[in-house]
Amino acid sequence: QYEDYMRMKGSVAEENTELNSTLVLLAEQAGVVLVNTKTRDPRDIGMIKEFSEEVEIEGTTNGLAQFLHGAQASPQLLRVETLTLGPKGGGSEAPDVLKGSLLITKAVIVTNAPGATEAKVTTPAGKKK
Repeated sequence: QYEDYMRMKGSVAEENTELNSTLVLLAEQAGVVLVNTKTRDPRDIGMIKEFSEEVEIEGTTNGLAQFLHGAQASPQLLRVETLTLGPKGGGSEAPDVLKGSLLITKAVIVTNAPGATEAKVTTPAGKKK
């Protein structure tokens, strides 16, 4: 069921760009600011390639919650690996603004990996998406 979402659709550079573009779009929709992003080298885990982006972010609690929800609901099957939040600081000028750091990953199936053609991604019986 998730195989189409997880199949690698382009080169490593294209997959990294797609992940970054998705995070930028989610941030705009949530009204938060991506202060800094850093693309990590992809990790090979068998026939899976995991792409990661380190993100420094600022926004209100509601905006950050909306960003995280958008990442969770993304058709790219994004996962927040780590999340650290704290007050932005700066005194009374922005008392409700938080800053945070996240590690967001997405995993894709590498179709040219040995055994990849036999791979099927399935959900447990009786589970609906």
